[in-house]
Amino acid sequence: MGYAAHTETVMMTGPVVGQSDVSVQVADAVDEAFERVFIAAGAADPGDARERLEALGRIVPPRGFARIDIAGAPAAIGACAVEGEWTGVFGMRTDPEHRRQGLARRIFAALMAFSRAAGARRGYLQVEAANAPAIALYREAGFEAAYRYRYWSRG
Repeated sequence: MGYAAHTETVMMTGPVVGQSDVSVQVADAVDEAFERVFIAAGAADPGDARERLEALGRIVPPRGFARIDIAGAPAAIGACAVEGEWTGVFGMRTDPEHRRQGLARRIFAALMAFSRAAGARRGYLQVEAANAPAIALYREAGFEAAYRYRYWSRG
């Protein structure tokens, strides 16, 4: 029918555990600095990035938008949405110049601490199957693969 599979994705679930970190700012709204990192950290399609940012902005509270700044500039971000005992983690991004420094680990831990304070006990997230460093980070936090899927598009 003209469709081809691409971008294998892993849905992971796990316990909500983590420590807050004074250097991680957790806000209740997307701001311009958050947007900059989101777009800079791999958005090949600016239209898609804008659409995803708008979706993040529509998350109802309790929600958290975490950011770490380095030398006054945003370096890493992530978001979460809490609903009952579950939290979803979205938009984890690190500026390419700041990767492999443990920033994503700190963002994730801060989001988990925020979520736990809001009542969440279990979490879920999606990650591209090819992103081995991210999968390792989430496994380290106790998350495991629940299932996999692929996106399809016309070739």
